[in-house]
Amino acid sequence: MKFREKEKILRQIEEKSYEEELDENDYSILNKLSYDKEVFIRDLVAVILVESSDEKGEEILLRLTNDKEWLVRADACDSLCISESVTTYNLLKKIAKKDTSGYVRGYAILSLGDIADKINKEDELLEYLEDRLKHEKVQFTKIDIYAVLYNLGRKEYFDNLVSMLNSKKYLNRGSVVNILNYIANEDNRDMIIKVLLEHKKKETAMSVVYTINDVIKEIEEMDEDEESDE
Repeated sequence: MKFREKEKILRQIEEKSYEEELDENDYSILNKLSYDKEVFIRDLVAVILVESSDEKGEEILLRLTNDKEWLVRADACDSLCISESVTTYNLLKKIAKKDTSGYVRGYAILSLGDIADKINKEDELLEYLEDRLKHEKVQFTKIDIYAVLYNLGRKEYFDNLVSMLNSKKYLNRGSVVNILNYIANEDNRDMIIKVLLEHKKKETAMSVVYTINDVIKEIEEMDEDEESDE
């Protein structure tokens, strides 16, 4: 099967996953293509499986966390936010500590935050992440640690997170902007919008400016959605 054919099949499964549950045939295809020689194909499988609600999907993702390519491992860790498994939680803790890629460690940490909330491991994760901060050197990974700690109730880490907007790397600054969207809620949205507007005045990378505009719009729409629900 040629690359374009495989991509087309995966895109069809992706579209289906937004509307309905995946079936045995879908999982069979996803499993087969998760071994594909093309990095893009394996990565697309990992991305699609964030919509999975079946153990088969989680099993594929767990295997992809061992992929030789960091991009596939990162997206597999990201998609494992769907899990409610203590086993997966413990595996992600190991990945967050030992993977050679800061991006993989960061996405593992974000998923740990989601899973901990579902399996009542918040206190344990707090202790684990504060210990990781003592050893983590990569800014991207620290950004994710600060965000999860903030979501777990350690509001003092908001300032640490915002300080990363001063990173010399524009990709890190963009990551902070997206993470601020991730942690935005009714209580902090005005504060976050203020921070973003202030930073926008001095941001030199247009890609980050565009991201700021998009995030502010999304947070403002959060206001509208809540008003319409009342």
